[in-house]
Amino acid sequence: MTSAPPSENVSRCHHGRFPHPALSQGARGIRSALCATFTVIALSICGCGAIAESRKADALDAALSSYRTAIRWGHYELAYGLVAPDHRKGVPANIKDVEVTSYEVVQPPLIGKSDTATEIVHIQYVLRDTQRVQALTDRQLWRYDPKDNRWWLESGLPDFE
Repeated sequence: MTSAPPSENVSRCHHGRFPHPALSQGARGIRSALCATFTVIALSICGCGAIAESRKADALDAALSSYRTAIRWGHYELAYGLVAPDHRKGVPANIKDVEVTSYEVVQPPLIGKSDTATEIVHIQYVLRDTQRVQALTDRQLWRYDPKDNRWWLESGLPDFE
């Protein structure tokens, strides 16, 4: 039985990559492990940003829902608690005479790059002392506080006149 020269065996059996079959299997395993590790790292980096944005959006939804409910049902002190502390001027005196009859989102919130969001709503209300139906469009500006993971209303409460 004659065998081919060693160089022919290597090129015929292993396509010239590795001189020994065990090394070939090991190298494939290392390559697979490295690819898997880099894939996990890349997905983790991408996933962290997506999770942070999702948390931010969830916090905005919660703040908007709380604010909408407070305004709609006349809990103005609760709504005032969502106003940014540096924008609080006191609860308007005439707000106790206001009964909101409709709160409709005209433009859903758009989150900007500078951690702000704008929502536009149409509010119908009745002034109890005059029993007149009034309406206003409220352009709400919200600012995100990443330290507390919460949104603050920068534009203040609407002017019910």
